[in-house]
Amino acid sequence: MKNDHPTPEHCPKTPPHSRDAVVNYATAVFESQQAAMQWLESPVVALGRKQPHELLDTPAGCETVYQLLRKIQTGDFS
Repeated sequence: MKNDHPTPEHCPKTPPHSRDAVVNYATAVFESQQAAMQWLESPVVALGRKQPHELLDTPAGCETVYQLLRKIQTGDFS
């Protein structure tokens, strides 16, 4: 994560509602497809120890993962 602040091309105006869009956004946030996939396949405390990829089958789940990625990208660890 080189940038502390999101750049317009990496921050969709509205949350993505598809698996592919979230994976692309995660790749932009982590600046590596390998790092993004590792994160998507790892349990995340903020998601109740679920793996983010488990939530990507519904628009609501995609939005949840997107919001968490936004927090990571902007450094909001609240």
